[in-house]
Amino acid sequence: MVSIIKKKALKLERLIARINVIVREEVIKERDLIIKMNREQLRLGKKADGSRMPKYVKNSKQPSAPGPITLFDKGEFHAGIDTLFDDVGIELIGTDVKTPFLLKYGNILGLTTPNIKKLQNTVRPHIMARIRKLLI
Repeated sequence: MVSIIKKKALKLERLIARINVIVREEVIKERDLIIKMNREQLRLGKKADGSRMPKYVKNSKQPSAPGPITLFDKGEFHAGIDTLFDDVGIELIGTDVKTPFLLKYGNILGLTTPNIKKLQNTVRPHIMARIRKLLI
């Protein structure tokens, strides 16, 4: 009886491990979407936590630009947004040399809650289809 329970538990552990791999693989496939969503947030003047960026001031590089700071002058910072995948999850990083200086604005690299939900809705059908195949 104990060996049957151990076998079932081991099978379940393997399934859970495989599901984690599937989730990771499906999220990695959406790398470009993740980066695009972060760039769009910044263009709207939003940080990853959903709060607003400060507004441009007269002595800024773009004094005529109305509205919140978008961190887009020549586009180098936006072009340098990339993803880093590790065993824990995904992280948005900035590869542009200005990134450390721009982090003074707070959590600018990451997705807002609505964008996280969009990402989940995008990957969920693919994840579920792959899990169904495992269970058959």
